[in-house]
Amino acid sequence: MNTTSAIEITERIRQTQIADRVVAAAEAVSRLVSSGISQEWDLAKDSEGREGVRLRLTDGFGGEATTDFLPGELSIVRHVEEKTRRLADALGAVTIWQSEVHTLCVRIREWIRELGEDVYIEAETVALHEPQAGHYRADGLRIRFGVGEMVVRPVARWVVGANGRVDFLGSEERFTLILIESEWLWVDDMAILDRDLFLKLARDCLGLA
Repeated sequence: MNTTSAIEITERIRQTQIADRVVAAAEAVSRLVSSGISQEWDLAKDSEGREGVRLRLTDGFGGEATTDFLPGELSIVRHVEEKTRRLADALGAVTIWQSEVHTLCVRIREWIRELGEDVYIEAETVALHEPQAGHYRADGLRIRFGVGEMVVRPVARWVVGANGRVDFLGSEERFTLILIESEWLWVDDMAILDRDLFLKLARDCLGLA
């Protein structure tokens, strides 16, 4: 394993009594992750509101994943290593998932133009949280046409029987897509999302049907 991954520990941590423990934990993480993965450590509260620190791993492809440590956990090297291994695995899954969602958004930008020149498309960044990967972000879209609005929203990477979920949201419609082997499927009839199916769903979301 590589011992030269980039490490950033915030000044807020360096001013606390746990600074030395965080530095030691960061060194342990460095022994487990590749040089292309960066560490960011900051103070944070966990999902139960307890004070601790948050480790964010990021790679060179825009992927990110986080996990939280209570102060007492930082001194248990095996525990730090175990959580790091799980987080590194999750980071790999998130990176692929983010790429798939980005590609979907690119296709949607092309397909939606067929509705007319007056389509307004706004890129969004959606904040997500999942137990496997902690906090991370993924691409989304907001589409307006006439008085109608449609939102393309990534929902989760970890889905039973699939490799991710994205929803199309309209004022009165919600369509769910799941990712299976790099194909987006509409769950209502498990049809592969192509241009024609997308335009049908988009018209329903925008109230054009």
